[in-house]
Amino acid sequence: MRSLPVALVAFVAAGVLSPAPAAAAKAPAPAVAKSEAPGLVRLGASGSTVRYGQTHRGVPVLGAQRLLHPDGAVTDRTVTGLTVGTVPSITAGQAARVATAPLTDPAVRRSARTAPPTLVVLPGGTGALAWQVEVTAWDGGPVRTTVHVDAHHGAVLSRWAGPTGVSRAGHPGGPATVTGTPTAGTGLTQHGTVVPLGLTANAGRYELRDTTHRGALSTYDAEGRWYFDFYGELPPGTPVAGSDTPEVTGRPTESGAVDAHYGAARVRAFYADRLGRDGIDGQGGPVDSVVAVGAPGGEPFVNAFWNGRYMVYGGLSDEYYSLAAGLDVVGHELTHGVIERTAGLVYANQSGAMSEAIADYFGNAVEVTASGMSMGHPDAGLLGERTCRTAGPRECAFRDLDDGRTTRDYLGVLVMTDGGGVHLNSTIFGGALWDLRASVDPALADRIVYKALTEYLTPLATFVDGRRAVLSAAAALGAPLAPVHAAFDAHGIRPGWEEQLGGDGTPVLTDFPGIHSWHPSAAQGRFVVARGTFADPYTPGVYTGRTSGGGGPVRLTPEGEYANDPATDGRTVVWSASGPQGNRLLGRDLGGGPVREIWSRPLHLVVQSAVSGGHHAWLAVELVPGIGGYDVWARTGDGPAVNLTPGPETEGSGIVLCGNLLGYVEYSGDVGRPVVYDLRTGRKTVFDPGAGARVTDLAITAGYVVFGRDTDGDGRYAISRAPVRGGPVTDILPEGPASPGIGHLAATDGWITFQSTEPGTAGRFRLRQLNLAGGTPVLVSCGRGQQGGFSPDEDRRVLWYDGSAGRTDLVGRNRPAAAC
Repeated sequence: MRSLPVALVAFVAAGVLSPAPAAAAKAPAPAVAKSEAPGLVRLGASGSTVRYGQTHRGVPVLGAQRLLHPDGAVTDRTVTGLTVGTVPSITAGQAARVATAPLTDPAVRRSARTAPPTLVVLPGGTGALAWQVEVTAWDGGPVRTTVHVDAHHGAVLSRWAGPTGVSRAGHPGGPATVTGTPTAGTGLTQHGTVVPLGLTANAGRYELRDTTHRGALSTYDAEGRWYFDFYGELPPGTPVAGSDTPEVTGRPTESGAVDAHYGAARVRAFYADRLGRDGIDGQGGPVDSVVAVGAPGGEPFVNAFWNGRYMVYGGLSDEYYSLAAGLDVVGHELTHGVIERTAGLVYANQSGAMSEAIADYFGNAVEVTASGMSMGHPDAGLLGERTCRTAGPRECAFRDLDDGRTTRDYLGVLVMTDGGGVHLNSTIFGGALWDLRASVDPALADRIVYKALTEYLTPLATFVDGRRAVLSAAAALGAPLAPVHAAFDAHGIRPGWEEQLGGDGTPVLTDFPGIHSWHPSAAQGRFVVARGTFADPYTPGVYTGRTSGGGGPVRLTPEGEYANDPATDGRTVVWSASGPQGNRLLGRDLGGGPVREIWSRPLHLVVQSAVSGGHHAWLAVELVPGIGGYDVWARTGDGPAVNLTPGPETEGSGIVLCGNLLGYVEYSGDVGRPVVYDLRTGRKTVFDPGAGARVTDLAITAGYVVFGRDTDGDGRYAISRAPVRGGPVTDILPEGPASPGIGHLAATDGWITFQSTEPGTAGRFRLRQLNLAGGTPVLVSCGRGQQGGFSPDEDRRVLWYDGSAGRTDLVGRNRPAAAC
């Protein structure tokens, strides 16, 4: 529902997950498109369309499908050229460790839980064998990510927020058998309305379990248990909601169980009566709901999600009812279950935005159908407007399908933010669908959109693919095509619409395929980055070039070697080379010469490195589940490598080198303090950010150490400095209600650059610069897209990964744009 915050960078480029669009071609079904054909597995059928999934040597290929339509047409999104081996070199347990290793905050990492990893093949080039790991964590709010870990090299290949869109087999929710007698009852909703309920009389109680249809509909009460526990099978002992009488009130009303139970019945009836679908899975399977989940520390969990098996609802705060109190929310989340078991739209970039759009569409369709609201009502397009206790509909609503957004409003964000814009951009596509519903008979529109979802869309579809799917569905139903064209034209969804996008940075490298380094690294007019190629997107190499954009890029590492996380001081470069037994930290001069091994250790992962003259530093974590966290390592010249955080309760984060001074944040338990360590003298200076303060990574510049600190836990940071050899901490930018949220922070002499999240940016990072002496931070760029990982160069020049063009580009500016 609401956009979940993502704490970490995602290493997946839109290009890898956006195949070239192709319309379904009218052609006889080829022989290979049979269920027994090698590499294709029948996934199911909807109407007369049969859906096959591609496998490579028995392992499913992410998003690759072939659809056979009853008129002989074929929608083919299979891929060719896959040669990757499918025997993993690292274990599932090691992959889970890698998936959580980038969580540098110890408290966040300790909260993380992983589902059992599964093997998939990622498309692109010769393919990549990956462990798919679903990670949940708590970082001041829920963090839910899908991580793909290279099953041969042990490196992170992709990371995005939210559900995967990959169907899970079976349905373990609910008991195998239901005892008791079906009974008709009523329930009091949180809005005070009495609604009919299907109940089961069992041992003197009336359970919220409806067995009058094939596949029971059951509602459970989590009783405040953490939402973490409800990403897998229903935890044993979770009680089914119930009442002493068939007139259900009290706890089932207060928890949202009545709303969830009634809502699930209405959604199931909508799909059955209007669309002919037998349950969410299409096979009459059970439909289960869990209400009243909580969050760590007794905080309310104001969210709802379909976990692939059943529905989970939070809410119950001073501001919100249970989110099950919105029938459109119930319809939205259960539609995610339908999407998962049909088109399986991958929850990233345009396909993820379409997943949200279609869930919004059917959620609202269920609600306006049940209420009798006309499509012309100003509130018809609002989603979640009835979940607030006091706020009005428009103030409360999560989204509005009548917001009029077009592709000119598309927010090009990197996958580290909102899964590449799955919520931020959803109403562009959803608005087109909703306009179609307003322009034709609503029941016809519902059938068109459902047919497009179940018979024409494939997992990695783009907005243009979605338009073609809706047109194909309308044509198959004999519906007029003019309203479809008009709806999509009005929202700018036509071939080539991405060409209008762009930002104001000077391009340095454009359209990064595959994975790339967390941040670029720049110094003295030179930069280094890691990037894949279109031929081999999952094996990045290290490249260098001029920050001005000329004279490059030049590859520094051998073809076929997995090299990532490079850093430079303008003269030398260091990087991590990954393999099944861990990482090696390697280095060489930018101008050429031999490659030197700086450090290696079996079953260790290097996640960040830095270099300054003859000094090297890096963060490493052991790939053994349950063992330790990040250690800060350093080495000078040919001397020994030294672990600066060897204690079992001590670890580090955010390293930076400035001459012989190494800066990092040292954690003891959950308490982080900035540290400057002199690699020549061994002197360690620890700075006090204030009791309970949360600190960002730090920078060293012009005799000062600079860092962000949040002293009251509201996510708004001061930017502070202290003399690098020790002294009082003073604020350059004071902390307050208007202070920014801060991601990464770095500096050159005299200028501090930082990633800022501010009101009105929908969680997108914007780059700002601040004078070391203080003043007002100014915008580096006026681009509307995501401004991701960055590196300052000389004076005020900055390079950053930019998403404004709807892809990942490396761009730069010599001076900030300032006013926009």
